[in-house]
Amino acid sequence: MGGGMMSVFQVQESPPWLLLICGFLSIVALLLITTNRSPNRNAFPPGPFAWPVIGHLHLLTELPHQALRDMAQKYGPIVGLRLGQQLAVAISSPELAKEVLHTHDKIFANRPPAEFNELLLYGQNSDIIFSAQCPQWRKQRKICTVGLFTTKRLQELEYVRQQEVARLLQRLQEESAGARQAVDIGHCMGEMSSHVIMRLLQSEGSAHAGAESLHKLVKELEHEVSIPTLRDLIPTLSLLDFARKRRMRRLHDRIHAALAEVLGHRKQSNSSYDDLLQSLLTKEVDNANGTMKNSIQDTLTPNEINCILLDMIAAGIHTTTLTLEWTMAELLRNPHCLDRLHREVDAAFGTTGEKMQKIISDADIPKLSYLKCVVKEVARLHPVLPMLVPRISTAECKIKGYTIPARTMMFVNVWAIGRDEQVWSKAGEFRPERFEEEAQEVDLRGQHYELLPFGSGRRICLGLPLALSIVEVTLANLVYRFDWQLPPGVTPSSVDMLEKGGISNNKATPTLAIPKPRNLM
Repeated sequence: MGGGMMSVFQVQESPPWLLLICGFLSIVALLLITTNRSPNRNAFPPGPFAWPVIGHLHLLTELPHQALRDMAQKYGPIVGLRLGQQLAVAISSPELAKEVLHTHDKIFANRPPAEFNELLLYGQNSDIIFSAQCPQWRKQRKICTVGLFTTKRLQELEYVRQQEVARLLQRLQEESAGARQAVDIGHCMGEMSSHVIMRLLQSEGSAHAGAESLHKLVKELEHEVSIPTLRDLIPTLSLLDFARKRRMRRLHDRIHAALAEVLGHRKQSNSSYDDLLQSLLTKEVDNANGTMKNSIQDTLTPNEINCILLDMIAAGIHTTTLTLEWTMAELLRNPHCLDRLHREVDAAFGTTGEKMQKIISDADIPKLSYLKCVVKEVARLHPVLPMLVPRISTAECKIKGYTIPARTMMFVNVWAIGRDEQVWSKAGEFRPERFEEEAQEVDLRGQHYELLPFGSGRRICLGLPLALSIVEVTLANLVYRFDWQLPPGVTPSSVDMLEKGGISNNKATPTLAIPKPRNLM
């Protein structure tokens, strides 16, 4: 009895540092057990040596798509990974992309659950982009398609895009001070894209007032989303992530307040509107008295409306902004391509008199075949999402003879596919004419697996038609109305084309150029 009491007493009096060491060693032992439960190495795709606990996390640098491309060059187009405690596979060939996105589309239709859904958004499966394939996802996707992305709806709202392109042209002329100073192309394209998307969502003039603040918040959101939390990869250590979780909750509160202001302004208005925001509000659950304005299949909660607005703002602004900035950077770096594009728009629309005051529209784009080639070539070299939004398998399947267990995260590296010498001749060169020659039949709509900037299958980007329209019309007008020159001391070969880390393919440095008005502009 006395010995037992002494034993208890000794444990109670143990120094705190000893308890900390014991606790730490217990966690390490648990991690070693859980993270070393690897699948059969002969059945799982090959990959680099995985360290205990972290797996391959240390190999995924600031630009993971480039790191995974380098691994593919060593291990082949399908690479097996362990990211902490999460199994993952990265593919980088058109054939394997087709297997994942077409043959096994149903198995890989879901998104992996992520903690940011709870901290930044409104819970798992609350939005369209990051939600699993579920009834709520289908409902939201259908509502957005009908409300904004049908051909008829895009035609009805073309005037918005036309007005904002005209505003952009005027701003470029003013900011360049008569072709005497350079402008930041990315900043100008971001402002124009923000205004277009916000006006499509809420048509009144006040859309401009909230566009810039929401755009900044969305940039912060993108940064947080691009970095997984510890709970996502090493759940045992999730308590160590408390500071970041607090920061993400605060960002959520700021985003929620900004969206509440937009919605509150609309609800207090006595005017009638015909835009996506009004379409969403007509489907809102009346929380005040618990009634629904529509059947359950067509009803949205306030949080669902917030998520849809966030998705539309984030995807719409980023896609067009980054594509246009990379396009102008490539044209400045390849002046012979810019010259050919100038000749094409001049031949189609003329260069004198009132013709030069024309705003090129959607109906004019079919006349500009080389412009379409330029857009495809930029999408090949600089996809907005270098790796498609990750998917997760719902069942075990076979890919290229390898066993992919259920709940394996799948990365499709479209950036690597676009730069693969076995897929594209002279893959590292900017050659839009390839889409007039050997790749003439390839388009951007998800049916050609060597070019998938918008994804494919049931998770293909909803906004594809809108994004293409904004990019093509804006680019045509930029080239038609201005001659573009590099700032003094900058040569085409010295244009910086480095990338910056993030979920999107951002340029590391701003693209600066001098727009010189042409003729009567």
